[in-house]
Amino acid sequence: NEINAILDTSGSMGGEFEKVLSYIFQNDVQNNMIQCDAKIQDVILIKNKKELETMKISGLGGTEIQPAIDYIASNKILNKLNTIILTDGYTDSLDFSLIKGKSIILSTAQKCTITKSNGRLKQFIIDKN
Repeated sequence: NEINAILDTSGSMGGEFEKVLSYIFQNDVQNNMIQCDAKIQDVILIKNKKELETMKISGLGGTEIQPAIDYIASNKILNKLNTIILTDGYTDSLDFSLIKGKSIILSTAQKCTITKSNGRLKQFIIDKN
């Protein structure tokens, strides 16, 4: 079992990482973790909870999530997998038209603006408490 996880590592996400990451960790599910602020900062395969807990957060700049979406769309293997995006919702406008798998956006503040969807996208705002 493997998924893609895009983690918004922009400055506005400071203090939210532990909370949003707790939503995606499941035993026996590997995460292709893509850290992105204004550009992709890191791509790492997370195989277990210990690796997730020791992962170094990179970025804390501006916010542009589209480069991470484009990265997945351009990779034949990653584009077959489902994708989850962890953000506060203060992102650029997002285009999912080239993504083949299902996508879920979990936001701590507001829904993201979507310019194009593949019809397999859902957004949820998660409770900060």
